[in-house]
Amino acid sequence: MRIVPLILLGVVILIGVGLSGRLQVSEPVGIEPDNLAKPSIIVIRVDDIQDYAFRDAQLWLLRYSRVNKIPLSLAIIPELVVSDKELIASIYDALREGAEVSAHGWSHEDFYKLLLEEQVQRLIQARSSLRSVFGVNVTVFVPPMFKYNNDTFAAMRKVGYDTLSSSIDLQKPEHRFDEVVCLPATVEYSDFVNGTWRIKSVDELLLEVDLSVESYGYAVIVLHPQEFMNGSEINDDVLRNYTSLVNIVGRKYSFTTLGELSKTIK
Repeated sequence: MRIVPLILLGVVILIGVGLSGRLQVSEPVGIEPDNLAKPSIIVIRVDDIQDYAFRDAQLWLLRYSRVNKIPLSLAIIPELVVSDKELIASIYDALREGAEVSAHGWSHEDFYKLLLEEQVQRLIQARSSLRSVFGVNVTVFVPPMFKYNNDTFAAMRKVGYDTLSSSIDLQKPEHRFDEVVCLPATVEYSDFVNGTWRIKSVDELLLEVDLSVESYGYAVIVLHPQEFMNGSEINDDVLRNYTSLVNIVGRKYSFTTLGELSKTIK
């Protein structure tokens, strides 16, 4: 794997609670760069992006990435991102800062259960919709629920997708199949147990990131907006956990997207 070093300028985010009780994020305050080239090998993949759902968390993540120049890999459910104008505008802003859009199925269906031609049709629908809304040609597929089958690779190649990102539990990193690069999530931000998200500590996550880099040469951190919610309210503790993680990881590595990382896999 070829590593492309980039410089990532450090920033500090100030977090406060406004009179409305909603968490607010200030504009970034610059700090002195460390003047060291850092390997661009960390991906933050955000799954389940959709209109109106977990809205405060989605908008917060998008704004935080924009002010911190963090290029997110946004796994969008295309059928469900059509009318939320504020969300769509925020995604556009993120794209201008280097984020990427990937297809999270068409309607969050189980690709493992679909035949080849059904998968081809869903991938075409997803790509067409995302091109219409965001003006981009999607090449990254993130299968819903991490599930896919051998026909998925043939369907992707037929439609023009070149990167698949599932989970390390189901997918061998960097494996090429039918000209498709596999870059699974190697770090899950939280564990989903008995219908509840258990957010991992920063120390747990940092250990997993370092182990992933040591084992595979990169780390893909997967998270979901719903992990940042406590019922209908955004969870301030989870926000602080996330900002701490990103700040610490950013001192050692630079962030990239699945599409960009895929280009380094030969």
